[in-house]
Amino acid sequence: MNYYKIAGITFALSGFEYEYFKDRMKAYEISGAPTPDVTVYYEQVLFPIQKPDYKHIVTTGGFREYFSDGGGYIFYDKFENDSQSCAKVEINADASVVHTALYDIEDIGGAPVDVRCFNMLGEVFRYCILKRNGMVVHSSSICHNGAGIIFSAPSGTGKSTHTSLWMKYYGDNTQMINDDCPAITFGKSVPYVNGTPWSGKTNINFNISAPLRAVVLLQQKPENKIQRISVDEAIFRLLHEVTRPAYKDLMNQTLGNIEKIVTSTPVYLLGCTIDKEAVDLVRRII
Repeated sequence: MNYYKIAGITFALSGFEYEYFKDRMKAYEISGAPTPDVTVYYEQVLFPIQKPDYKHIVTTGGFREYFSDGGGYIFYDKFENDSQSCAKVEINADASVVHTALYDIEDIGGAPVDVRCFNMLGEVFRYCILKRNGMVVHSSSICHNGAGIIFSAPSGTGKSTHTSLWMKYYGDNTQMINDDCPAITFGKSVPYVNGTPWSGKTNINFNISAPLRAVVLLQQKPENKIQRISVDEAIFRLLHEVTRPAYKDLMNQTLGNIEKIVTSTPVYLLGCTIDKEAVDLVRRII
């Protein structure tokens, strides 16, 4: 097995032997873990995966089918309109043991199996961290002068562009944490923002963590303006930047985590242009 530690969670992985996978995970690799928090088993199957005889919960996006065996978290993916499944993830009730499998669909237009394998573990990670009092927030995150800031917004708004300006003008005091999917964990008094291997198309991520000083929600505007928003508005807006689980207990955990973030950390709405002035405005306020 290979061992990794991500946002404080130790993973023992069996069957994940792709070079692409190992390269994307190398910054989080550790020498071993006598008692890992999560053990994940993976196999590549040579035939389409049969759907389980479990209770069907819901189908989302037209391709992902969620099931329940009475305690665990189970989902299967279909390829486009194919009735057969090409991926499975079965997670036990406390998210300590996970069984995964992929059917290779590259020859019929799907992504390469090594890329899918890496992305699938990212999906598993979202469940595992939720069960351990944390969550993933869709955002670009930095550490500036020892404090973490996450910039969150829908895709295409300019999160990466904004954080790149911080690196350009204040790189001596700033380090990127993760450009797309940082993990938030909760210390004794404040949340922490943590790097993860999953960082979107840019592959910009570092295995570091920092106490979370602020959450900044971005909007493209013709002029720069920032304002702190209420707890209720912050919850509403952040709920659109996290994965909303199909399972009631995990959805409740998600809502609870968002509430902990916004009640312990100031949340700002930033209307901004693509220039240094927007960065300087945020620095002055926070």
